[in-house]
Amino acid sequence: MSGRFEYQKVDPARREIRLIELFPRTHHLSKARPACRMFHASLDEDPPFLALSYVWGDRKDGRIILVDKRPFRVTRNLFEAMMGFEEAESMIVWIDAICINQMDDEEKGWQVGLMGDIYRQAFGVLAWLGAPADNSDTVIDYLNMLGERAEACGLHNGPQGCTSIWQAIATTPSYMQDPAKIVLKSWLDRRLISVSKRDLEQLLDSISGWKSQDQLLPIAGLRRLLRRAW
Repeated sequence: MSGRFEYQKVDPARREIRLIELFPRTHHLSKARPACRMFHASLDEDPPFLALSYVWGDRKDGRIILVDKRPFRVTRNLFEAMMGFEEAESMIVWIDAICINQMDDEEKGWQVGLMGDIYRQAFGVLAWLGAPADNSDTVIDYLNMLGERAEACGLHNGPQGCTSIWQAIATTPSYMQDPAKIVLKSWLDRRLISVSKRDLEQLLDSISGWKSQDQLLPIAGLRRLLRRAW
């Protein structure tokens, strides 16, 4: 490994951000740990990229990745998220903990101010909820069914058309043994993870600002189901 990684300044006048090209696991640098290269881009030029949404986790529990072939410390949760990518090709991603110099308060101030635009301009947002805690597809099938029901009843027309459908769903034995928990599949790595209903509601709320109304129909249906009395 080379010496310590050092940031190059980004230009606030150009609304520059840093992006990383995350190498696939087949890359020779990515065998044991995530590896990437960093570059600058202006938001005014609409660069193509994905944004990662995740919980930082314990900052004292760190792991080492490679940025421009240099060691770079991240939290274990971010390390696991980056290891979860199994794409055959490189991906261009914005990750706050890496792409913003966390040791430069002045930079952090104006870069954080760009985060709304960053998430709006990203062509996709990847949500990492944590390490897997289950290995069954049953609940995923159940969630897919809920999304289909939500679209079928036309949530944009109000709750009236959904009443009978939601009553049927609520009285049908579900695959969730604990109604305070729900299991989601992370599409980053095709594995199942368990999250609390409250955490899932917060995630769905945060996603809603980045999607169109049509895309929100299944999400709105899941949110309504989660918020009903069990």
